[in-house]
Amino acid sequence: GEDGGLAAMRGLHLCCWADGPRTVQRRLGSLQNEMAQRHLAGAGGRSPSQTALASAATQFRCALAAFEAAHDVSNVALVLGNLAKVARHCAALPTHTGGAEEPHLEGTQVARVKAPLEHYQDAAALCRAAAAVLGRREAQANQWVWNVVQMELAACQLAEGVYRLQRPTYDMPEGVGANRAAAVELLTRALQLFQAVGNVAAGQLAVAHYHLGHALSQELLEGAAEARRRGSPRATLATRHLEKSLSFFTASEYPFDFVRASLQLARLHEGL
Repeated sequence: GEDGGLAAMRGLHLCCWADGPRTVQRRLGSLQNEMAQRHLAGAGGRSPSQTALASAATQFRCALAAFEAAHDVSNVALVLGNLAKVARHCAALPTHTGGAEEPHLEGTQVARVKAPLEHYQDAAALCRAAAAVLGRREAQANQWVWNVVQMELAACQLAEGVYRLQRPTYDMPEGVGANRAAAVELLTRALQLFQAVGNVAAGQLAVAHYHLGHALSQELLEGAAEARRRGSPRATLATRHLEKSLSFFTASEYPFDFVRASLQLARLHEGL
């Protein structure tokens, strides 16, 4: 029998053409976007598989083409944000190369293996493209879409920042210091975006605060003695981030996160 999604799209072509080609394209785009979302959500709470991500990427790109044909700026921006989410998930796929295979437009075939950082950079570029598509006027007219795009950009920056902090030293051609500095910058920008958008899950803020505090405190503890002066701006900032993470990571609800944040704060105080 015919695939349900294809049948639905054919039905849309037949019944909606009288409403005008833009309406047809908009409805096709909505259907394809929904199908792509199902691929992303089909893992039952787990991270989507490589096959699911490839299928989602294909459907999202079809939806993007449809919304572009309909001149539907808001939905173009939303789909670009969804493609950024796919790239972010691709960066987290475990492979023996440390990267993930890039979803190909024609299905689950792959163009080449990408390193996680490339996927994160792709995700950020897609978010910036979405913001550029919206422009200032459209962003003001449709604040919800703008916030969705900014939240995805913040999620990408948070994920890349955490990834950089967890990279093994042999995978840091730029050096440990430069890698940590890049991570701190990404985490700071993510936190600023989360705070600017508002209505953010407290857990996301806590994760950003913890990793920022951890990175800054490690920088202090591994640095020169004069940089470890108690009360210095850097030490105060590291302490503040760790304490803010602990305001969410309670011992009863998040024992693991509570312990590691508490230990890092204790190490910082001991080393200053």
